[in-house]
Amino acid sequence: LTDRGTAAILDAVCGTSARRGGEAMTTQVATKRLVSLDLSMNVLDTDAVISIANFLRRPDCQLESLSLDSADIDDNEISLLVLALVENKSLKELSIPHNFLGGFAEKMPIHEKERGSSTIERVLKANYTLRKLDLSWNQLGSISGQAIARALGENRALTWLSIAYNCIGDDGSMAFGYALNWNNSLTFLDMSHNGIRNRGGQVIAEGLRENLRLTHLDVSGNPVGKLGGRALIKSLNLSLRQRKIVMRACDFGEDDRELGRFNPASPAGTYRLDLSRPHDWMIAQSLLTLTVLRPGCKFVQLVETLKNGETRQVNLVDPSPYTESS
Repeated sequence: LTDRGTAAILDAVCGTSARRGGEAMTTQVATKRLVSLDLSMNVLDTDAVISIANFLRRPDCQLESLSLDSADIDDNEISLLVLALVENKSLKELSIPHNFLGGFAEKMPIHEKERGSSTIERVLKANYTLRKLDLSWNQLGSISGQAIARALGENRALTWLSIAYNCIGDDGSMAFGYALNWNNSLTFLDMSHNGIRNRGGQVIAEGLRENLRLTHLDVSGNPVGKLGGRALIKSLNLSLRQRKIVMRACDFGEDDRELGRFNPASPAGTYRLDLSRPHDWMIAQSLLTLTVLRPGCKFVQLVETLKNGETRQVNLVDPSPYTESS
């Protein structure tokens, strides 16, 4: 189906309307029984997307599942679509893999609000009905990954998310790891084949430590290195709940030359950490855990820098149960 044909079918079946060449297409036919719509493998452009968005905004819309796999929709069109979910209260599953979310918007100097991922971020913070979201095989980069991760930190409805076969890299995956520490709804997360290295793997592992909901994590095909792989596997022992971590075809090779690496096996040193940054937050959490669990490991000095630039020393209390009495 072409854009015009798809829009006409939606208009006839769903009672939506779209504009083409300034002429409105309307119909009085509507249905309350349509709960699943699959328009995958079609060429959808603005007219068709507007028709779908208009239908989702209808107060009588009962659509629960929408699939747009390989539908040739880009950032702007995806923004038009997902904005309708602010008003929609019925859709539970949205599948838009093999499209062009991200893409040029990752590299062009455009306003943040014009990115499709930023629209998804705003919608996920406001929508409380969507349960499943498939964004796999798109063109998500680190900027898009961080935007979607920020939404997960506040979203309380989504239970299933796939961003597989994108390229969110370490910056995006670290944002996801940080969000997992706060998210209490997601049970399934697929981050396979995203260029996640050791820093991303370590932050994800730290985010899993106190997460009580996630039961399935897939990080297959990522070069997580020795440190990232070790942290993810160790998280299974430290986690508060049982879960499955899939790590097929990961690269666990040496990552000694990667900048910013943190090795918890030899943590001694001086650190200057900004806890609003996911990697610094992970280091602080790891150091705190080491002082509790590892005999002889402790902070020598801890200084807090205030927003006005002033510093103050924090009084330390040794929490270690291994401290020997004289």
